[in-house]
Amino acid sequence: MSASAIDTIVAPATPIGRSALAIVRIDGPLSASILKSLSGAAPEPRYVALVELAHDSQHIDHCLAVRYEAPHSFTGNDLVELTLHGSSVIVGEVIRAAIALGARFAEPGEFTERAVLNGKLD
Repeated sequence: MSASAIDTIVAPATPIGRSALAIVRIDGPLSASILKSLSGAAPEPRYVALVELAHDSQHIDHCLAVRYEAPHSFTGNDLVELTLHGSSVIVGEVIRAAIALGARFAEPGEFTERAVLNGKLD
């Protein structure tokens, strides 16, 4: 795994498929700016905000956004969690938008690896 702590990564945190809700995580130094680019705002750390996500003037979804500042996140890094409607199309659009804004798709286990490297998990 690459797990460069300076990279911003994005991936679904819930399985892709039929569901009412899906979670997408964005971890790294660009996470808050990506959220701000997609929603026009970045909520206060550890508060939930209802935001409208859009990219390239195209509406993606209304979702719940939570922003965590390092070291107060699962990984120990700056982190954004987006709770979206469960459509795989919406999840894909959010991930594509985050990648267009500077993130890269996370490798399997990379969020957990970052948590271990930052002393969040034993």
